[in-house]
Amino acid sequence: MKKRWEVTSDQEPENSDQLIEVLLKNRGITDANRFFNPPAPRELLTGTKSFFPDLKTDQLNKAVKRIRSAIENKEKIVVWGDYDVDGVCATAVLWQTLYGLGAQVLPHIPDRFGEGYGLNENMIRKLGEEGNRLIITVDSGITAIKEAQAAREIGIDLIITDHHLKPKKLPEAHAIVHTTALCGTGIAWLVASKLISKPSSLDSSLDLVAIATVADLQPLLGANRSLVKEGFKVLNKLDRPGLAALVEVAGLRPGNLGSYAAGWVLGPRINAVGRVRQGIEALRLLCTPNLTQARSLAHILNLANAERQALTLHTFDHAKGLVEDDDDLIVIFHDSWHEGIIGLVAGRVVEEYGRPAIVISKGKEFSKGSARSVNGLNIVEILRAESDLLEDVGGHTAAAGFTIKTAHLKKFVESIRRHTHSLLAGLDPRPVLKIDLPLPIDRIDAKLVAELEKFDPHGIGNPEPVFVDWQAQILGKKKVGRESQHLKLSLYPGYDAIWFRANEVELDRGQTVALAYTPEIERWQGKEKITLRIRDLKEVAS
Repeated sequence: MKKRWEVTSDQEPENSDQLIEVLLKNRGITDANRFFNPPAPRELLTGTKSFFPDLKTDQLNKAVKRIRSAIENKEKIVVWGDYDVDGVCATAVLWQTLYGLGAQVLPHIPDRFGEGYGLNENMIRKLGEEGNRLIITVDSGITAIKEAQAAREIGIDLIITDHHLKPKKLPEAHAIVHTTALCGTGIAWLVASKLISKPSSLDSSLDLVAIATVADLQPLLGANRSLVKEGFKVLNKLDRPGLAALVEVAGLRPGNLGSYAAGWVLGPRINAVGRVRQGIEALRLLCTPNLTQARSLAHILNLANAERQALTLHTFDHAKGLVEDDDDLIVIFHDSWHEGIIGLVAGRVVEEYGRPAIVISKGKEFSKGSARSVNGLNIVEILRAESDLLEDVGGHTAAAGFTIKTAHLKKFVESIRRHTHSLLAGLDPRPVLKIDLPLPIDRIDAKLVAELEKFDPHGIGNPEPVFVDWQAQILGKKKVGRESQHLKLSLYPGYDAIWFRANEVELDRGQTVALAYTPEIERWQGKEKITLRIRDLKEVAS
C-alpha cells in the first residue's frame, strides 16, 4: 500500500545547527543537553519519583522488603516470566540477581500452548504444593484477578511487576510494582537494583534491558534512553556468552550493535522459540555461562526463527484470501493457524491493507486472538469493551491479545465491527511516513551524518531522521539480495542508496524522483562510507 507522506517542517535548514534544532523540535525534545547527555542508570534509582511518576514507591519498597525476607528465611521463590523477549529478558535479570543473593529461586516461563499467557491457576497450585511461598511476576500479572485470589487461598504471596495498561480493578497481591515508563525488563532491573548493596554491579544486565526495551517498542526517551544507551555499550562487549553466540549465528557484525540488532535480529530470535517451541530455551541461552552450550542453544533459536518466518509467510498468504474489501476492521480466523504467530500475521495484514486487524487461531473450545492497530485507534480499549464475550484480554494501545470461547466467535465479530464502524470512518487507511524536513542529497557529508549519530539510539519517540529530496536524480539501478527483493540506486552526486523490500516501481536511469531517505555511515574493516537508506520514493511528473 502506498504511504502517506507527512513532512513536519517544510523549510530547508541553512546549516547543521538549524537542522539539529528542527529535529529536536519535531520530537518534542525541549532539553537538548539532557537528551544528548542522559543521566546514568544509577541516577534513576535515586530519583525514582521524578523519572517514574506513575510508580508507587510504597509498593516498590513493600516488594523489596518481602523479597529480602524470603531470601533471609530461605523461602522457595519463583520468578514467573513470559515467553516473549521482554518476559524472557526480565526473568533472566531478576532470577540471576536473586540467585546471586543466595535465594532459593527458580524461574518459570509458561508454556504458550499448555498454560497460555500470564499466570495460570493450576500451575500456581502446583507450585504451592511444591513448597513455594513467593511468586514474583515479570512483564505480566496486572490483570490476573482470579489467579491472585488462588495464590492467597493457598498461602502464596504474590508480587506483580508489570507495565501493561492497568484494568479498572487490580488483583489483590502483596505488592504491585507498575509503571508504563519502562518495559517489563526495565522494571525487573529496577527491583533487582533495589535489592543489592551496589546497584552498579547490575550494569552487566543492561544489555538485556536494552534489547527488551527496543524489541518491546518502548519510547526511547527519558529513563529508557538512559538504559538503552548504556545497555548498548554493555551489549557490544559481548561478555554474555548467550548473546555472543546469538550474534555469531545471526551473522551480525560485533562492535556496532544497536537498535537494528536489538529490534530486528536478536529480539525476534529470542521471541521465536517461545512462539513455536518452548520459551525456556531462550532463558537458558541468556543465563548460561558456558559458550559451548550457548552456541548450541543459539542454533536452536536460529532454527526456530527460520521456522517462525516460514510459518508466518504461509499463514499470511492464507489470511489474505479471507480479507473482505469492505471491512473497516479486519477480523479473520481459521482452525489451522498456529497461535504463536498470529500477532505477526496481524501486523503484516495491517501493513498490507492499512486497516486494524484481529487474527484468531480457532480452537475446539477456546480460541486465541491477536490484534494490531493503526494510528488513532486504541485497540486494547476496543477489546476491553467486548470483555463480556472474552475470557481475558491485555496489551497496549497498538497491540493486544485475548482468549475467547470458540462458541462466542460469531457474536464477537459482529459486535466489535458494529462498535468500531464509526471510529474507523474518518481514519485514513494509508500507513504514514513521517518526514522531518527537506534536505537535498548534495548537502550530505560525513560531518553532518556524525552530528545525526548523536540522536542514537533510535526507536519509538525518537525515530531515525528522515529527509526528502524533491529532485533526486537516478544515475543507475540494480536488484540485490538473495531473492532480488532489494533495490540499489546510484544517485547524484555519487551516493549509493538501498531500498529494502522495495515496492514495485518502474525507474529509469536519469529519472528524477522525490526521495525520502535516512543517511548513515557504513563501517566495515576500519573503513567508513556514507550510504542512504531509502524509506520511500515517488515519481515526479515531467
